[in-house]
Amino acid sequence: MKYIDLLVSLSQRERSAQYRFLVLIVGASFFLVVFSGLVLWASHWLVQVFRAVFVTPIPVLGWVLALLGIALAAWASLVMWFSADGTPAPLAPTRRLVTHGPFRYCRNPMQLAIMIYVLGLGTALFSLVTGICALLFTFVLGGLYHRFVEERELRARFGEEYDRYRNATPFVLPRIWKHHDADSV
Repeated sequence: MKYIDLLVSLSQRERSAQYRFLVLIVGASFFLVVFSGLVLWASHWLVQVFRAVFVTPIPVLGWVLALLGIALAAWASLVMWFSADGTPAPLAPTRRLVTHGPFRYCRNPMQLAIMIYVLGLGTALFSLVTGICALLFTFVLGGLYHRFVEERELRARFGEEYDRYRNATPFVLPRIWKHHDADSV
């Protein structure tokens, strides 16, 4: 619980635009390069160990998916930056609960973006099976973090407002055909 308290205290600090930008760049670099590289390495290793079929790269599909993931991450980051004075990174979190833009369709568009990104990279560089494996790793790891850390922190920071948003908005798979009105959250 001390980690949650630390995150809550970090959210209460005023951060300069330069600090938020630096944190955003470092965080994006970590997730787009280091985290994704480790997930892809583990996924490719697993596919090789089990000698999975369909181990041919599909570059065009993969790069399109990777770019789609980056575009979604950029959209979510821009919404967080301009409407809530924050970033996806815990060192410079939003100052207000964000419920519009991509957050209108799912509570974790950044996780969805990284899932699409690693699916694309894995597909482009290794195979569709590797991409799917990377997507599943990211879903599980991100889901555990969101369930045991981020949701507790958001509840501590935003209380009932977050509970209403959480109850009305899916976790990571968007409900495009029926979304809630952001003003009612």
